[in-house]
Amino acid sequence: MAAGLPAMTAPATTNEMIELVIEERRRELFVEGGHRFNDMIRFRGTQFEIPFLGEPGSIHPNGISQKGDVYGTTTCLPLPLVERNGNPNIP
Repeated sequence: MAAGLPAMTAPATTNEMIELVIEERRRELFVEGGHRFNDMIRFRGTQFEIPFLGEPGSIHPNGISQKGDVYGTTTCLPLPLVERNGNPNIP
């Protein structure tokens, strides 16, 4: 027992062990950027969507098409209108 902490017991199940590993990773990397989003996808399988301001297919005043699509467990971001207009292979 170190520093007055209670003794740790071994996890009873595989899921408990996975939760302990994820929690330890969270503690170790909490001040290092870029891990949280990827860990949420990797360990939770959560689907994230980015809200758009207009109807699908509408053009926002900043020149970005508001057409976005979900691809698997990640999100495909809309291409800027200038990119879509400059490439005839993009519908």
